[in-house]
Amino acid sequence: MNSNRITLLLFIGALITGLGGYYLTNNYINNAVAQHKASLDQGQEMVKIVVAASNLKAGDTIQKSNAQLRDMPRQYVHKNAVTLETFATTLNGRQLLYSLAKGDPILQSHVSLTQFSKFSDLIPEGMRVITIPIDNLSSISGFLAPGDIVDLLITLKDGPQTRTLPLLIG
Repeated sequence: MNSNRITLLLFIGALITGLGGYYLTNNYINNAVAQHKASLDQGQEMVKIVVAASNLKAGDTIQKSNAQLRDMPRQYVHKNAVTLETFATTLNGRQLLYSLAKGDPILQSHVSLTQFSKFSDLIPEGMRVITIPIDNLSSISGFLAPGDIVDLLITLKDGPQTRTLPLLIG
């Protein structure tokens, strides 16, 4: 009976010691990181830049809901980065030309200068657009919307000649 009490007391003591060690170590690490960050930021002018709040696809409209501000030292800010002061005139309501990952700075060159609701709005009446196979980065994937009319063409090899013919005209 006496050895069970000693075992229980040792277990409780080890548990308290372990929890105390965890708390103190975690507190020490958090303080060290905060001090290191403060020493890095000390003496640097910080600028608020606009970054993507989530993963954004080409064609998405930039709004306050999918953009956020992040502090960055002025010396590392790209000259075309959008700041809080230029957000309303440069970005708000414009479409992205390129996909961005969450946290990527949004540059003025990432957005279209013209406003459109879908890719087909950019095509003049009576004109057609053709695409050729390319990779995802330089493609227009994500620009087609329901209601767009698409023509399908097929390229056939006829002996030594290659011909492109309409397969389905919308």
